[in-house]
Amino acid sequence: MTIRNKLLALATLVAVTPALADTCMVSPTEKQTVSGRFGKFRGGGAGNFGSANQKPHMHDGLDFSTSGASQPLYATTDGKITFIGNRRSAGNAILIERKNGDVVAYYHMSGFATGLKQGMEVKAGQYIGLSGNTPSDAMVKHLHFTYGTAQKDEARAKAFTQSTSKGTFNPGQLPSAFNQQQGIGWKTDPAPYFCATFPIQDGNPEHYPILGKDTKEQHAILFGNVPPGGVAPNVKFEPAQVAAANADAALAAAERFRPDVVFLDLVMPGMSGFEVVRALRALGRPARVWSAGCSTGEEVYALLGACLRAGVDARALGTDLNPDAVAVAAGGVYPQRALRDAPPDRVARVFTPDGPQVRVKPDVRARARFGVPTT
Repeated sequence: MTIRNKLLALATLVAVTPALADTCMVSPTEKQTVSGRFGKFRGGGAGNFGSANQKPHMHDGLDFSTSGASQPLYATTDGKITFIGNRRSAGNAILIERKNGDVVAYYHMSGFATGLKQGMEVKAGQYIGLSGNTPSDAMVKHLHFTYGTAQKDEARAKAFTQSTSKGTFNPGQLPSAFNQQQGIGWKTDPAPYFCATFPIQDGNPEHYPILGKDTKEQHAILFGNVPPGGVAPNVKFEPAQVAAANADAALAAAERFRPDVVFLDLVMPGMSGFEVVRALRALGRPARVWSAGCSTGEEVYALLGACLRAGVDARALGTDLNPDAVAVAAGGVYPQRALRDAPPDRVARVFTPDGPQVRVKPDVRARARFGVPTT
């Protein structure tokens, strides 16, 4: 039997993801839609629309929509992780330094890809974690993306002074350079550094004539030009390792990557393994259970019974290095005393009494296969 190289667990997903060269930047999200403009003024309190920063401030990055859910995030560029962890009002965050010294920042993440740590090199297109709403549950789950440069003058808006009085949706402080932030530099509009132009859907179409309907149109209004983002990077494929913070995030990753094999714990944050299987079935994914060390098979039949009780149409494979144990599992006959501690209703769903023994019911047995692994 061949198991292909896409594996999803609650904590780990291996999939094929493009790794891209460090020229212009690739999208950090699959949806590729901006829900929060660079430069938008937030007046504090309720006017901050759930922002973790409750003081009056200017929105110093782009918010990328992830449809209000924990969704995969990708490195926009080749670079080195200079920070990974909690960053106070930014929540869980990752900072990546580009080859040219500029820094990209990911805020409000719900989880990080397995194995990432400070000092590690990442490739553009590599999975790095999940969008979220840390540190405030009042926020909608999304990605706040910030771009920092060592060149102070690049952080200045140069062309918007005539429009600063047209409303609080854009601040008067744009003509001034922003404050320099440790680890990031001078924060500026990320738009011109991307290969793609992203549509803006911020719920305020009345702002489009003044601020533009997409990221590069807005940048041209604010800065007077749109610098070329560089040559689109060449694509090659490398495996990326994905971490899911909880069952909801695992399901989101499953829908995105369409894995072939799923490894699940029975007890997980948010929902049980059986509930996850049921949800995967709703996505049109068949339920296939593999017990890697099945011994004499009791676990395989118990899992099948649990799936059937949960309304999951499952099949199971049991493997073990001991051929005698596999033979017992394939026979599906056990002494009644072996099940004396099991709940009677669960025993009745899987087994039929047969004198001093119990026998696996034919409909359950038909769902299981057993074998000894071969190299």
